[in-house]
Amino acid sequence: MNRRMPAGMPTHILGVPISHVERAAWGFEHATFIVDLADARRIVVQQIRRPRLAARRLANALVVPAVLRTAGLLAPDILDHALDHDPPYVVRSYIAGVTANTLLPDDATAPAVAQGMGAALARIAAVDASDIDLEHTWADAHRLAASARQWLTTASDLLPNPARVAAVIDALPHTFADRAARFAHGDFCPVNGIVVGTQLVGMIDVDYSRMADPLFDAAWWGWVVGFHHPARFRWLWPVFCAAAGIVDDDTTRERLAHLQMLYLLERLALAIEHEPSASGEWCTRLDRTIALLEQGDGALRLPIG
Repeated sequence: MNRRMPAGMPTHILGVPISHVERAAWGFEHATFIVDLADARRIVVQQIRRPRLAARRLANALVVPAVLRTAGLLAPDILDHALDHDPPYVVRSYIAGVTANTLLPDDATAPAVAQGMGAALARIAAVDASDIDLEHTWADAHRLAASARQWLTTASDLLPNPARVAAVIDALPHTFADRAARFAHGDFCPVNGIVVGTQLVGMIDVDYSRMADPLFDAAWWGWVVGFHHPARFRWLWPVFCAAAGIVDDDTTRERLAHLQMLYLLERLALAIEHEPSASGEWCTRLDRTIALLEQGDGALRLPIG
C-alpha cells in the first residue's frame, strides 16, 4: 500500500484495499486522485472542496455520462460516493488517455485538439437532454439576467468596474433574444478532454453540465485557450470554429464575450460563497478578461462594446 495516503482518504474503496494513490494532473476544483486498487482496478477519487454543492454536482455526474455517450464520447461513471465523509468524496471510473491540453504546446498535435473538440462540440450540442434534470438558469436570457444580478451583488465589492458587467447583464434580453437552449458540458476545455493519440475519446468533470445557449461551451473553450494559451488561440480558434460549425462574425463574438464574462462572474460568486480562498483568483480572471476584451486584444479576438 502507498504509505503516503492523502489526508481523509479511506483505506478501502469499493470494499477493496487501496494499493497506490497519485495526485491527478487535472481536477482543480476538487482534490483529484488516480487510485489503484488491490484487485488491479484503476479508479478516480475526488475529494469535494465545496460540500454544499456536492448533491447538485453528484446529480449531474450520475446522468450526464449517458448523454455524452450518445455523442460518441466516454464520461466517467459514478461508482460510489460518501457525501457524509470528511472530506466528502466521489468515486468515478477511470478513462485511459491523457488530457487534451498536454497536446497544445506541440505544433503537430495542437490543431487536432481544436478540430477534435470542435467536432465533438457540434455533436454534444445536438444531443437530446430533455428527459434529465439539469440546471436551467442559462437556458433563458431573462432568467440568466436575474441570476447574474444576484452574482454581481455578491461580487461587486471585489470588482473595480461592476457597472461594465451590469451593462452586459442589462443587454442580455436583447443579445440573446429567441435563442433555443442546448445541452452544455459546462466546463468544456482541453484539460477536461481525454485523448488517445490525437483522438478525443471522452470528457471528464461533467459536474457543471446544464442547459444553456448553444455558444456556451464554445465561449468557455475560447476563454480557457485564449487566457491560458494566448499564442495558440489565434491559430486554433478558426480551426475549432470550423469543426464546430460556428460562424465567427461580430454578433457571435459579442455573444461569446458576454457569455465568458457572465460565466466568470458566476464562478466568482460561487467561490465567494463556497470557497472564499479561491475568490481572488476568479476576480483577477474576470478583471483581466474584461480589460482584454474591451481593448480588442488580438489574442482573444472577441472585442465587445
